[in-house]
Amino acid sequence: MSMKSLINKFLISIFLILTSISISAQNIDPALSSAVVVSGAMEKSALDKINESQMTINAIQLKTENTLKKINKIQDKTLKYLSEVSNVIHDAYQVKKAADIAIDITNICTKELPDAIKQNKEGLLVSVIADSKLLTKIGLESSSIALKVKGIVLNKKVLMNSAERMMLLQQIVWELEQLRVKLRTLTYQVYTLNLADIPRLLSPELYYKTISGKEIAEQIIRDIKR
Repeated sequence: MSMKSLINKFLISIFLILTSISISAQNIDPALSSAVVVSGAMEKSALDKINESQMTINAIQLKTENTLKKINKIQDKTLKYLSEVSNVIHDAYQVKKAADIAIDITNICTKELPDAIKQNKEGLLVSVIADSKLLTKIGLESSSIALKVKGIVLNKKVLMNSAERMMLLQQIVWELEQLRVKLRTLTYQVYTLNLADIPRLLSPELYYKTISGKEIAEQIIRDIKR
């Protein structure tokens, strides 16, 4: 059981105990009763904060899952357009390479990243804190790539010559690769990050200035062993 779970259960137990004591205490001593009620209210406040934190994590998870579904739909369109690009650009290697990357991105969005989130919601929370716009940027990049592929198909008769279309396809392959790298990096972060990583992510220069060389070495070793 994690330390966080132990703390949560401890607070809940304390709250229930104090609540039960406050009821019986009312028949014993008004002053004692008041003190216990105040203590119970403080514990309830702590529990409310825990519940609010859990709701925040759940909201972030839901938003992330919805964004991944949208990215997945965009990748489906990208694959559809790529199948039509083969009729316009006669370079099976580049078309296949783009399609393979798009399929890989779909797999990350539908399996790898959701699995990481289920295993470590705290990692998702820390990733969002470190870069709150990351998923939005990934979604926009995915849409941009799909539109470029669609442009090749829809404008095959009037847009560019074959060499220019080939250059655009190579650019699309490169952008798909960058998108895959970002999603893989996010998946790794979700798997490995925890709340203790927040200072290092938000202010790396200050963080590394304040810890000793030995601590840096130990941190690197811990990261490698994760």
